[in-house]
Amino acid sequence: MASSRSTRRGKSIKARRFPPSVPQFKSTSLLSTSLLHREASSLNKVFSLNKVYYYLLLFHLFITMPRRSANISRPSTSTNLRPLKRKASDGDNDPPVPPRQFKRGKSENLTIETRYLICCAHLIYARADRRDRDEHDNVIHPDDQVDGKKAYAPSSDMSQVVQSKLYFNDIDRTVCSQSKTLPHKFLPPVWNILEAYLFPWIFFNAHVPHVGVHHIKHVAYRIWEQLTRRGQIELFDDADFTNNVPLGRVRGWWWESDGLMPRGYQQWAQTWNRVTMPRISPPLYSADL
Repeated sequence: MASSRSTRRGKSIKARRFPPSVPQFKSTSLLSTSLLHREASSLNKVFSLNKVYYYLLLFHLFITMPRRSANISRPSTSTNLRPLKRKASDGDNDPPVPPRQFKRGKSENLTIETRYLICCAHLIYARADRRDRDEHDNVIHPDDQVDGKKAYAPSSDMSQVVQSKLYFNDIDRTVCSQSKTLPHKFLPPVWNILEAYLFPWIFFNAHVPHVGVHHIKHVAYRIWEQLTRRGQIELFDDADFTNNVPLGRVRGWWWESDGLMPRGYQQWAQTWNRVTMPRISPPLYSADL
């Protein structure tokens, strides 16, 4: 019979039928496709539950987070306050602190002879000085006696910057200015020592073209420099310290108002034996200015 099947015991068993809720598939491919759809729907439910749980956790953290009190003073943003210094830690892993580098002074390697020669170059190249002086050529009212007042600078045939580059290895000009004022005091130069070497040179070279004031003063400084370096010039008066003064107050060696030649040259030339020497006309002061 089609509706029943016989067994060895002779009993008949009716054919099994699936309930209407269970789908019946005609092939295995349809069955596997249905199972995949069911698994995907279950995974979506799991993911949606995890997302809800994640949002609940964030909401719980936001509610339980400690609030900042309104009484706590906030740091000021004013730029007038000094920044806090960083406290040095005692940790073993801190990098070594480099030693402090001290700024070298502009006159650190300046010797006494060089400072003295700076003042002498200023006196040699001085051209005019309008300060009031007494009968001994001493300044009546020195400007450098007043604290904070800039000392008077006489006009010069060579600027201080050029003197620094030409004679003093381009030293800072502030050092040159400070050397001529307090507290630096020296014995005023005795130019007679210089003139014993310089005046014969002028006598034999003044007639040469293009030899003028700048050439004579340049040779005068070089001669005075050699005499100072050899120790033939006294820088200080150790017996009477009142004779040591700032050389910025001393009268210049050859001013424009002194004439066409340095002071004392005409008297020296008159005593010079010129029996066999040609007559020489002295150069004008403003020939090479």
